[in-house]
Amino acid sequence: MAMRIKDENGRIGVITGEREGGYFVRPENTKYKIDDNTGITGVSNATLITATFWSLRPDGTLHGLWFDSRLGDFKTAKIILDASQM
Repeated sequence: MAMRIKDENGRIGVITGEREGGYFVRPENTKYKIDDNTGITGVSNATLITATFWSLRPDGTLHGLWFDSRLGDFKTAKIILDASQM
């Protein structure tokens, strides 16, 4: 089972990679790459990478943005280890 996070609003994410200082996370039930058919990017035929970087804080929480969040709408999340924490 992949490692997951849960943000302050209850949104679940799947950890797709690790780097010094944090993790790359995509929303659960969202593909890693999606085509921008809605024109969010303003670039025709664009592909969105849904995994974003979440910084690990000293208290063990994560701080980051979802790929579809508004700019500056940072969330706080915790790593969840099993289904009972979902």
